[in-house]
Amino acid sequence: ELATVAYRRGAQVDFVRCVESGRGPPYQPWVALLRAIAGRERRNRDGDCGDDVARTLPALADECAEPPAGGEEAQFRLFDGVGAFLRAVAHDAPLVLVLDDLHRADRGSLRLLEFVASQIGGTRLLIVATCGSNALDADSPLAATLAQLTTNSRVVRVTRYGPDMPGP
Repeated sequence: ELATVAYRRGAQVDFVRCVESGRGPPYQPWVALLRAIAGRERRNRDGDCGDDVARTLPALADECAEPPAGGEEAQFRLFDGVGAFLRAVAHDAPLVLVLDDLHRADRGSLRLLEFVASQIGGTRLLIVATCGSNALDADSPLAATLAQLTTNSRVVRVTRYGPDMPGP
């Protein structure tokens, strides 16, 4: 519903469903989102924007899946490039990213979410992530990501949403 309202008000909205960790490529939700955004940007700008991201992201994702010792620099380049690209796209029009079933995401995708969330203050970028409440085991990678995200004052965590909740 939020995505529909945002779209009607002029936001670009992109949706992805995460696949079970280990069953898809590294950074699967981000690769899917960025390919969709890059494709739209190419169409909107006659090929001017997004080509580099569209070409390099899959290779960088493979390189950075679980960086070996010393691989932090490559991972930072990936994260910084994704953040810069999203900020640039959101500069032109509000951007809403919906990551569904985040509890299924690989650890690299969760770390990228932490990084991007820390970089989007003052932008017109909204990231909405959903997860099953039964997936919040205290030892899960998602629990660690949620703990990290809630240290950001711009992050709002809604713990329960459904048809029986009171309306606005």
